[in-house]
Amino acid sequence: MKKAILLSIVCFLSIAVFAQLESATSITEAIANANTLKKLTLSGKNLQQLPASIAQLEKLEELDLSNNLFKTIPPVVYSLKNLRTLNLKGNQITTIDSAIANLQQLVYLNIAQTLNKGFLDEKHIEIPFPAAIFDCCALRKVDAGNVGFTTMSEDILASNIEEIYLFTNHFKTLPSGLFENPSMRVVDVSNNDITALPEAISNAKSLRVLNLNANKLIALPSSMEGMQKLSYLHLAANPLAKPDEEVAKIWACKKLQYLNLSALKITKIDEAMGDLVNLEELDMGYNKIRLLPNTIGQLQRLKRFVFSRNNLTELPKSFSELKSLDIVDLSYNELSSFPTALAQNPVIQSIDLSFNPKLTVFTDEIAALQELKVINLRKTGYNNTQLMKIRDLLISCNFIL
Repeated sequence: MKKAILLSIVCFLSIAVFAQLESATSITEAIANANTLKKLTLSGKNLQQLPASIAQLEKLEELDLSNNLFKTIPPVVYSLKNLRTLNLKGNQITTIDSAIANLQQLVYLNIAQTLNKGFLDEKHIEIPFPAAIFDCCALRKVDAGNVGFTTMSEDILASNIEEIYLFTNHFKTLPSGLFENPSMRVVDVSNNDITALPEAISNAKSLRVLNLNANKLIALPSSMEGMQKLSYLHLAANPLAKPDEEVAKIWACKKLQYLNLSALKITKIDEAMGDLVNLEELDMGYNKIRLLPNTIGQLQRLKRFVFSRNNLTELPKSFSELKSLDIVDLSYNELSSFPTALAQNPVIQSIDLSFNPKLTVFTDEIAALQELKVINLRKTGYNNTQLMKIRDLLISCNFIL
């Protein structure tokens, strides 16, 4: 028995030693294990430079230098030929030396910065996105948010990057190559100053995720059909000049699973919306929509439906046919009676009807909502007697009043 315990302790210590050889959290520890070290974490140590001895870490694959005081990538980093992940998040890096091309195994680069409180009010200076990054042939993912970049060259077309995150910068335009690049799958340019998208976006054959939230788009490209694989589109909070006409172009993106069209001042939706048969989440809150097309019933995969802060007065009958629906948010609308189509959809688990002050009517058919777990009736027109009756009909449901 004692031998077994002793053997277990020896095995445990062996594993612990091996783990230390694979990773380190200090430069001293890293150099001591230079022959086997694969991961070095030096996050949050107020570093401004690295010693030349780091070059000894020939097998290093992951280097975390996040939340330090670097203004450029330490030159010694460019000698780490096996590096696959380089995390410089939370530093002050805006330029990158062409020597980064030496990192031919680099797959992920993060140079995103922490958002400065005065960022949006600062006088913008021209900061081009470092084109040297595009020479890293293995690079697949780049995170460069909150840096202040203003332009990007067409050289991105020749890169192998698949995901690029450029949120909260100062881009006004985007290069056509960003969308013509056949490798590109994810583009996040939310919270920029983009006024127009290149027509080349219709050539984005591999693009799956596009986040354009909070830009300054006036119009959308004439053809959206080319984005055959687009499954996620976030277009909220853009000052579209003719929102109803522009949004109609999106119905051609028939692979969409997530769509956010909130805060666009949309007043109506045409029936082509029903073509989005793969849609699972739809957010059209903060618009001016009064009616929904009857073709909404074709969205058989829809799970989450958010239409808060509109002018809806009723739901079409086909709404009851959405048999995958879990969550419905109709708060802050103009409903006067509990929508019949809602009551006839027994699979819904969460309903928000709060802040519909005209809502004063319901029927006993709401008792069919047996899967309902939560209903929010706060600030509706129902009186206490009516609320008690609704409680009796939905006895197993949690109420928010």
